[in-house]
Amino acid sequence: MRQFLDAVASSEPTPGGGAVAAVAAASAAALVAMVARITEGRDDAAAIAPQAARLRSDADGLCRSLQDAALEDAESFAEYMAALRMPRDSDEQRAARREARRIAARRATTAPLGVARDARRLVDMAAELATLANAHVVSDVAAAAQLARAATTAALVTVRVNLPAKPSAADEQFYVDARAQAAKLAANLDEIVGDIQASVEKTIDV
Repeated sequence: MRQFLDAVASSEPTPGGGAVAAVAAASAAALVAMVARITEGRDDAAAIAPQAARLRSDADGLCRSLQDAALEDAESFAEYMAALRMPRDSDEQRAARREARRIAARRATTAPLGVARDARRLVDMAAELATLANAHVVSDVAAAAQLARAATTAALVTVRVNLPAKPSAADEQFYVDARAQAAKLAANLDEIVGDIQASVEKTIDV
């Protein structure tokens, strides 16, 4: 973690916001997995153990995949930066550079969009888990939801900045779909997390 944060704080452009969002989401997934494990193992939780076990398994998987996604995001943006540095002295070089930029831009959009999708899924998982967890660990569910919301929003910012205002004809549908997915992932995000927070605070105050 120290090495990762040192790399983020360096003067290099990668890892950047998308990778940091992935790590934040992975942390949220780890919290969900922890609470689900504790819930699953309670002596009085036989009725909800299968539901908790499913959440635990899904969260474990997301935690691993989001760690990989952090690397993918950094690599995708590095590829885009490399495309910008390609020579453009001739028509052939300029054409090769345009194509490399086009391919790299798609990858640099797809990577954070995947992070946002996984982080948004974690918000829904936290909402489900909040109804199962006991008061001793329910604050961790709220923490997971807040982290997942921040990760979703941060990843979507990265998606937005990597979407060109005027994509090429070959990429137009891809970017229309990406914008639609981003809008869907952002919908009701604050409302859901607010409901989780309110539910958790009510449990804590009892």
